[in-house]
Amino acid sequence: MTNLLFFDDRCVLCNKAVQWIYRKDKKQKFTFVALQSDFAQEKLKKFSLKLPPEQSFIMMQDGRVFQQSSAAIKVVKMLPFPWFLGVVFWIIPSWIRNKVYAYIASNRLKWFGKQQGCLLVNDENRHRFVL
Repeated sequence: MTNLLFFDDRCVLCNKAVQWIYRKDKKQKFTFVALQSDFAQEKLKKFSLKLPPEQSFIMMQDGRVFQQSSAAIKVVKMLPFPWFLGVVFWIIPSWIRNKVYAYIASNRLKWFGKQQGCLLVNDENRHRFVL
């Protein structure tokens, strides 16, 4: 399986981020997994996560889990030019990046709202999503 990206499929901001990544991921390196799915719960239960899963963007790559800003940087690193230039954010200490991330994560539903599941999924791309 490709790299797994776990996201809150009820969060508008999270869904917009997934839509953006999906459009840039021409080589189909990512499979998108709703955190609310049984598959996600099973896959993530053995990891000690820094935040509750529903408050984080999570990437699983080669059996390793990355959360928060580290997951986001790992993702952009795998996207084509110019997006992979986002790796420059590695120079910012993770404790600073993750404070900003946590602030946004804790306010995302209030600022951007909720929805009823991922709107991007259709018959054509269903193989790239686990909901």
